[in-house]
Amino acid sequence: MLTTQNKIAVFLSVFISTIGLLVLLGWQFNVEFLKRPIPNLVAMNPVTAVGFMLSGFAVFSTIKQETSGNKFKWLALLTSAIIILIGLLKLSDIFFSTEIKEEEWLFNYRILNDKLRNVSSRIAPGTALNFTLLGIAIVLSNTGKSINKAIANYLALVAFLIGLFSTLGYVYNVPEFIGILAAHPMAVHTAICFLLASLAIMFINHDNGFVHDFSGSGATALAAKVLIPGIVLFPFILGLLLLYIVYNFSISAELVVAFGVSGITIVFFLITWYIARQLNKISAGRDEAENELSLSHERFFKFFKASPVATNIVNIRTGRFVHANQAFLKLFSFTREQVIGKNSTELNMIDAATREKLLAVVREQGFNYENLEVKLRDAKGNLMEVLSSTQKIEINGEPHMLSTLVDITERKKFEEELIKSRKSLNDAQKLSKTGSWEYNLKTSELFWSDELYHIFEVEHTPPEKLFQACREKIHPDDISNLDDAINLANEAGIAAVYEHRVIMRDGSIKHLLGLGEIIKDEEGNPLWLKGTTQNITERKITEEILRQNYIQLDIKNKELEQFAFIASHDLQEPLRTISSFTDLLTEEYATKFDNNANTYVKFIAQSTNRMRDLISGLLEYSRLGSKRVLQETDCNKVLSNALANLHAAIAESGAFISAEKLPAIKAYPMELELLFQNLIGNAIKFRKPNTTPSLKITAKKSGTNWQFSFADNGIGIDEKHFQKIFLLFQRLHSRDIYQGS
Repeated sequence: MLTTQNKIAVFLSVFISTIGLLVLLGWQFNVEFLKRPIPNLVAMNPVTAVGFMLSGFAVFSTIKQETSGNKFKWLALLTSAIIILIGLLKLSDIFFSTEIKEEEWLFNYRILNDKLRNVSSRIAPGTALNFTLLGIAIVLSNTGKSINKAIANYLALVAFLIGLFSTLGYVYNVPEFIGILAAHPMAVHTAICFLLASLAIMFINHDNGFVHDFSGSGATALAAKVLIPGIVLFPFILGLLLLYIVYNFSISAELVVAFGVSGITIVFFLITWYIARQLNKISAGRDEAENELSLSHERFFKFFKASPVATNIVNIRTGRFVHANQAFLKLFSFTREQVIGKNSTELNMIDAATREKLLAVVREQGFNYENLEVKLRDAKGNLMEVLSSTQKIEINGEPHMLSTLVDITERKKFEEELIKSRKSLNDAQKLSKTGSWEYNLKTSELFWSDELYHIFEVEHTPPEKLFQACREKIHPDDISNLDDAINLANEAGIAAVYEHRVIMRDGSIKHLLGLGEIIKDEEGNPLWLKGTTQNITERKITEEILRQNYIQLDIKNKELEQFAFIASHDLQEPLRTISSFTDLLTEEYATKFDNNANTYVKFIAQSTNRMRDLISGLLEYSRLGSKRVLQETDCNKVLSNALANLHAAIAESGAFISAEKLPAIKAYPMELELLFQNLIGNAIKFRKPNTTPSLKITAKKSGTNWQFSFADNGIGIDEKHFQKIFLLFQRLHSRDIYQGS
């Protein structure tokens, strides 16, 4: 919220910018009154007009950044830099003859032809100096430091005096005042705008430097507020009156001086009398107030020092600690000498984010706020969270801020852990599609976790109405299950495991599983029924799919058994007939066949044998898994049987086979023996040319399992063939190289 001083500064900034805009319009449309309000006087240069528009905007942005953030601060700084540049470029022209001639940048032709009394409307040296001073003052006003704002006020005062002298020069017709710093005059409305711009900067920084003495509420400020108008206005008015007398009446200079001295004496006597009277009233009231205040201060500081709550007092104007009780020093591990006279930034108690948070609250609520959570650091650099409450108080006429700080670091940690725990619980319930609940058996109040609202598709409902809302969602055929479970818990004190269905908004059905436990009072009477409800719809669907698949699998298995029967009898019979007649042809007509016929008969015999092998392999594959029973199986015995079955192949190839002691496992003995036999047989069959097969068989424990390894020195299998080689009846090599199906 803007102070009265800032509101006045805003008005002045808008007025200054408006004057600059009107002057530019005057040059654009050649309106003499806008260029020079008093005829036959020097006009305001267009670049000067632009400088005043920018000055007004810079002052406005400086005020705005206090309530709207850094973007206006940067606008103020950028605009100020342009204003300073305007002034410095002109001063460079004057002192170093750089020939920049910035006053001719706008409306060049009209500027060169606009001359009165042989004086062109170029920028005056005083104007250039004042723009430089005001630009620097605005930059300093945006730094936030009291010393810089005080310097800004002094720079604005210099610009004010230059503008004042020029204004008085026009009022009293004193050319030496108009052309201060050089013979070239400053336009009358230029001088007035500088007066207003300087005042705007002083109003912005009213709590700093010499301006603070005028804006306070003490006796000094009272004297200043009465004296300054008298010092400024009365001599100005008296001067005009004396000039009027001199020009219109024939009186001596001595009489004029006598009038002036008498007027000044009378006016300042009245002012002094008024100030003395007001000071006496203030003094009398102060004496009475001081007595009461002394007693009040004594009581206050006794309580302040003894308070167990960390409390401190800060001077609002300087931001420095003036008092801190023992509880404050203990909480932040400071000594009194470290704290008094320092501010929180110097003590490294506050970071930029917390500072901005506090400033935002102060801008919105003033210095009276309660229970604001902030983060501060102690003397050791440890970050702690505190609950801050402040109140604005007056001490010796100065505004101060009384603050109390309550350490809530442990509470915040507990709250954060609680939030994390609740979030973890909610996440776990959401992931498992399980919600928790509590049901009061006496009041019928029901309490749900968030996931149950999602499962039931029910809006958040008061506990006393939630059970009925839940009951209305349950499938009519399952309501009795719920009622029985509650009655059993209430009457017999026994928890119910029960399944039920609920009807969703779209008419679909969800299957739920409820698990509960009884909470009893000291006398053993049931009070609460607590538990969980899980959405098992997907499990139910999966169970139904598995049941249907089992039925289909059973049908397929029966069909496969029928196929195996057909293959073993009906398919084998034609093959035996073909094979028999092929043998007869070979025996009876071999001498009559030519080479082609012998080749044809040979191919028929080979194909018949291959067909028989394929059918045999298919039959063997189809019998796998039929009538099998898991039993304790000695793998060493299984290996021994497999090696015996492969005795001829091992002897023929000279294969070397080594095996560690193998474990006994739960297995299907026949399938395991076939597996061992095929692995060993493949190691012998798929060997490298001119290489004796070598095979090492090992087994190692892996958790609750056993991992078997059959490592040979054969040709191996390229990874790119893995998808093909393990399909039924697929092969990578021709039968001429490696036999088998």
